[in-house]
Amino acid sequence: RVEVESQRGIIATLANRINEEMGSIEHINVQERDAHNSVINLCIGVHNRIHLANILRRIRLLGFVIRVHRSKN
Repeated sequence: RVEVESQRGIIATLANRINEEMGSIEHINVQERDAHNSVINLCIGVHNRIHLANILRRIRLLGFVIRVHRSKN
């Protein structure tokens, strides 16, 4: 789950960052909270917890990201 400030090209930037870390996006869902913020739910294919942690760390570095956290199913 990624909470972001709404900007143009966010999905492409997230997908590129995940791809750089050799992860794969299996599912994506975007919900707009208001004109300025959105919540993006991603299902990401990873090798292990360390791989996931590396991807989350890289996503947190993006300027438009407010919060990132793992949701367990």
